[in-house]
Amino acid sequence: MGEALKGNGIDVKLLGFQKILPFLEQFPELLELKHEPTASGKAWVAYARLRENERREGDGKAEKAAAKPFAPRQGMSEYRTPESKFPSKDSWLFHWSRIPNLKIKELAEKALAEKWYYGAANAADAENYPILKNYLAYTFKRLVFEDKILYGDVADAEHAGEEYAAFNTGLVDQKYEYIYALFKKNTMSPQPYWYLLDFVVAGEQSGKTLARLFYPLPKRADYFENQFRNMVYDTSTQLLCDYTHIIAERIGRFPLRFLQENCPPNMLEIDGVKLEEVYPKHAKDSERKHYFEQLGERIRNTPMVLNNLKNRLEAAIHLTLKRVEWNYKTAIPVYFPTRNLCSLLLPLCLSEEGQVDLALVVEPLQSGAYQGQTVLPLDLAYNNSRLLTRPDSDWLRPDSIQSNGSDDEEE
Repeated sequence: MGEALKGNGIDVKLLGFQKILPFLEQFPELLELKHEPTASGKAWVAYARLRENERREGDGKAEKAAAKPFAPRQGMSEYRTPESKFPSKDSWLFHWSRIPNLKIKELAEKALAEKWYYGAANAADAENYPILKNYLAYTFKRLVFEDKILYGDVADAEHAGEEYAAFNTGLVDQKYEYIYALFKKNTMSPQPYWYLLDFVVAGEQSGKTLARLFYPLPKRADYFENQFRNMVYDTSTQLLCDYTHIIAERIGRFPLRFLQENCPPNMLEIDGVKLEEVYPKHAKDSERKHYFEQLGERIRNTPMVLNNLKNRLEAAIHLTLKRVEWNYKTAIPVYFPTRNLCSLLLPLCLSEEGQVDLALVVEPLQSGAYQGQTVLPLDLAYNNSRLLTRPDSDWLRPDSIQSNGSDDEEE
């Protein structure tokens, strides 16, 4: 469906939808939708077809309907409507405003020097700045939640009708002055409502417009909410882990060597497919996903293997907590935009001593204990932690991380 839509010039993301299905659900009079679970029962597949009356009346009606201008329905994204001037919790920065790649590059050069891509330098990654784009997008979401996006109109006759918006990126320049994103109403096209005028420092060049329109200046995002436990791990309290979820449902994130050493060889061959064939991230996504769903079920239903993996994981966590006790900076604060909460990341060395393979996400509980929720690949861990601040860490650094293109969007 996705390729067919794109082939007809329809990009659902530009219409305010992150997924195709919510877009299709806006046309109940035209489409009939059906959901069926997969064999494992842990996922489902959606099917869509024209309703019976649409099929009987032939393609002519469908073509005529498709030619009509798209108009958002009740409950749909307000991306193309005037209300999109004010973002909602579901708004996406790069839909809410037009931001050219050149401006992202200028921001990277203006901000305090930092590496905004993973691994060794290559032209594509260096020019795309994946970490910086992710940082801006989710900083924007947090600022929307805190109601810290500011808006201003020009009062003088010469510029009457001009509208501006601004937010604090949280980044600083070489003088440690905050860098702000300054937007102006987009009058060149119907969408989006805003375009990025510039990334500015207040009172300098384009930043003079910011200073003229906004006082006090936009505030930066606040993640810690003055809670000490959101910043530092308390080694005097207890850590509880959902080991079954972490192991059985996130088994595809564990190191290859760890799996080979702790699972029986016959368990690692599923329907004639071997672990080594699907482990690389470039393996077919659907085949890889199916393999690890089946492997997770096998582990869940084999107590001896599950307990062996749990013991190895517990040993790694035990060493990590000693490391945190020795150096509190080992635990890195992290923000999860989807749940709007702060947690902490702990490094896990599973394949060999001194080599960090995964990050354990621990969440402070009301009782005072910590809950180990899941494990993250290091690129996902860095993206989430960078929202708060550049990690001052000896184990989570972008130059030592290879991006895996994780498909776990909810995390």
